Amino acid sequence: KKNSLYKIKSLKTPTSPNLGKIFATMDIETMNIGNGIQIPVAISLCYSMIPVKNPKFKVFNQTNLPVKGFSDLDLDTKVFMINSPLRKEDGSIDLADLQLKVDTLWVQVLNFILEKRSAFTTIFCHNLGSFDGIFIHKALNELQKFTNPQGQSIKTIIDNGHSYIAITWEGGAERSEKFKVIWKDSSRIF
Repeated sequence: KKNSLYKIKSLKTPTSPNLGKIFATMDIETMNIGNGIQIPVAISLCYSMIPVKNPKFKVFNQTNLPVKGFSDLDLDTKVFMINSPLRKEDGSIDLADLQLKVDTLWVQVLNFILEKRSAFTTIFCHNLGSFDGIFIHKALNELQKFTNPQGQSIKTIIDNGHSYIAITWEGGAERSEKFKVIWKDSSRIF
């Protein structure tokens, strides 16, 4: 009679996510200026540049051992803020001046992303679906009013509840100028 037992092969446990693509995170802090109007006042970016010889940061698991694949992870952060008062001395708000400050904030952020485009192929936002996505999409559309949008496109993936899943911004006329940045909702991905 044949042996009815089968040899069970052990499964390979993944040691780390695919780090072939560099990714970043973004967080937008807002302020309510009255009448239900919220504006972004600070935008932070955390991004990785891998591999590096002397990493600034190492990722450890619960047993306090380095996570394989993350040992060469170099994280950096950048914070952009509106550094001038939002209100006049009398407490009133000049909406045109305020819009200029917000536009300037976004131009600084988006220019930084383009300068370091290899670090910003994918940007995860925790609240892209219902909050951050609105500000990002609006900023990208506003930017196209002030720049030469030739060859640039903004594409969105939105679910049936009208929440952003992803926003893609790409362009560049020359090969050396080409870029593609995708913002993804981290709460849907992880």
